[in-house]
Amino acid sequence: DRAGRPVPADARDAASLYALAYGRGLVRAGIRTQPGDLVFLADRPGGGPAHVGLVARVDPDGTALLIHRMARGVVRLRVNLGYPGRIADPATGKRLNDALALGAVAVPAGSLVVAVASPP
Repeated sequence: DRAGRPVPADARDAASLYALAYGRGLVRAGIRTQPGDLVFLADRPGGGPAHVGLVARVDPDGTALLIHRMARGVVRLRVNLGYPGRIADPATGKRLNDALALGAVAVPAGSLVVAVASPP
């Protein structure tokens, strides 16, 4: 809202924002993101949208830096949709996806991506 793009009052969580973006035809397929895109994340692989992050930057290899608001503040999260199941590139060691704790198991953030939406 503060950025000049007001959303309906009932679109205040990840699932309702996803439904709004989908209904407006803004959800797209593909593995490349760009700054300003919204990335919807699940709480578990295969789950529905429970979180949403804003793409702040994209590295040349496609790794996106998301800004994600949580109860403890804003966190940065690396996500690479080209390699959703890998934490790091085995050849270079560069981090592709941050590891997120799901109970006692760490999963790559890319494996939790539900969809990407680009603003009009």
